[in-house]
Amino acid sequence: MRSYGASAIGAMLLVGVVAADASALVLDQSNIIVLDPQLEIGGPSIDFAQSTGQTFTVGVAGRLSRVGLQIQVEEDGASADALLSIFEVDGTTLGDTALGSVPVPLADVPDFSSFASAPFVFFDVSSLGIDVSVGQMLALLVTFSGLEDDGGFFIFDSPVPSVPYEGGVEIVIGEGDGAFVVIDERDLGFQTFVEATAVVPLPASGLLLLGAVMMTAGMRRRISSRRIAAS
Repeated sequence: MRSYGASAIGAMLLVGVVAADASALVLDQSNIIVLDPQLEIGGPSIDFAQSTGQTFTVGVAGRLSRVGLQIQVEEDGASADALLSIFEVDGTTLGDTALGSVPVPLADVPDFSSFASAPFVFFDVSSLGIDVSVGQMLALLVTFSGLEDDGGFFIFDSPVPSVPYEGGVEIVIGEGDGAFVVIDERDLGFQTFVEATAVVPLPASGLLLLGAVMMTAGMRRRISSRRIAAS
């Protein structure tokens, strides 16, 4: 009996290791601007008196890990990095402070090629430790520095995306007055990725091993019982 218990406990411990939690990078929200020469596309970054951003609704619980923007350096060039910040959103109000920020390095953003090219650039935000839940409203906000004459970044948006994004809106924030302004019927080209936690299913090998251990324990128990009966 003792042998059976020890075997069962060992098997349970083994199964616990095999079925440990694992994480996977999952694409959550996405709005890809597919360019059409007949439609207007915009780059709100040309105004250095305001920041530009996008609100979005979380659809996958986990840790916000990666953010992509359809962005390039303006034709006139740029002189400084920008800053990508993540905020909580309550209605039409941003949180008082950012949940975290990472730089948008000038060296990582492709130079302007044409308005027919809308490349994605991805930024790692996993170090910010932002855990998100389904239905939570957040905002991506890109803040610029310098003067308008210095040039800057062009972030692609569209008034009529091929598949309208309904989980949020494009916004601008005045750096002077902090006003939260919704840009009607426009959305940035963006993507968010979440490090989602999931339980790894027990592999077939684990089930076979568990069965073998329990069978061995049962045989030992029967042999022990026969010896007692014989004595």
